[in-house]
Amino acid sequence: MKGNPDLRAAIRALVRDAAREAPNASLDELNRRLGRRVDQYNLAPQAELGGLSPEQMSRLLYEGWSGNGLLRLNSDLVPYELDTVDILHNARVVLGRLGQGPLKQTQAGNLARVEVMQLLPQLRVNFDAERFLAVSRVINEYDVQWLHVLRHVLVAGGLVMRRKGFRITRLGRTYMPEARMGALYALLFETLFRKIDLRAIDMFDHHAGLQGTVAYSFFQLRSAAADWASPERLAEEAWLERAKDPMTPSELQFGDLRPWTFQRRVLTPLVMFGLLEECALPAEDKWSRPVEFRKTPLFDRFLKFGPDR
Repeated sequence: MKGNPDLRAAIRALVRDAAREAPNASLDELNRRLGRRVDQYNLAPQAELGGLSPEQMSRLLYEGWSGNGLLRLNSDLVPYELDTVDILHNARVVLGRLGQGPLKQTQAGNLARVEVMQLLPQLRVNFDAERFLAVSRVINEYDVQWLHVLRHVLVAGGLVMRRKGFRITRLGRTYMPEARMGALYALLFETLFRKIDLRAIDMFDHHAGLQGTVAYSFFQLRSAAADWASPERLAEEAWLERAKDPMTPSELQFGDLRPWTFQRRVLTPLVMFGLLEECALPAEDKWSRPVEFRKTPLFDRFLKFGPDR
């Protein structure tokens, strides 16, 4: 996250106020006064932080997502709450297949085409294999985006390893039972948003700061996505302003792509996790596909903010 000029200005103001209150004070006394002022500032809610105090914001961004952090993932969800979650279903399909033996890989380290074709009928992916094959003749792992992303998540999460193909790890086997679906769900979620570079999803190098502040986006989406809302509105309300890169010359000329980035890296993954639902709106022409998003009941069941939020 880039330096915050508003925060620097606030600190300078605190220093001036402390000096104005006691112009003849010693340096030690000025430091004590400044310390009290800083403590008051850190504990005071800030509008630009979505009503969080700087102290709460720091906890939200830098604490873990389990235990007593300000954001806590509920890993105790039961199977019936997770039956409709696509990425969890797909992860269990892949782990189940690996439980029977290794999967072949390509020289580039992707799943072999034969493995992709065998997995596809069991996966919940928005992918028309028959139509794709009519044009391309073959289907590679990276042609099925969420299979490609999921494979990286499984490896980064320590559930799958690459050794003469793809093999399930000892840890991966512990997550296979249905009783551990909630724990697997939480692990997949945290691995995607904290270990995988989200820029790999849209292959766009800008806005690296979004990932480091994504917990703030989740916090804001509690209210911003309570009802149907466009990616433009959600990017405005749930993407920390100081974590956005300036618009590129191309964007200044042709249009702001930041809502598209927010949709690809945050909103669509949350749909895959069953935390948001997506609705396509009537299109003005065949090339446009306006959509809106809103949170599902699972959002508030899984993402817990507390104890003081």
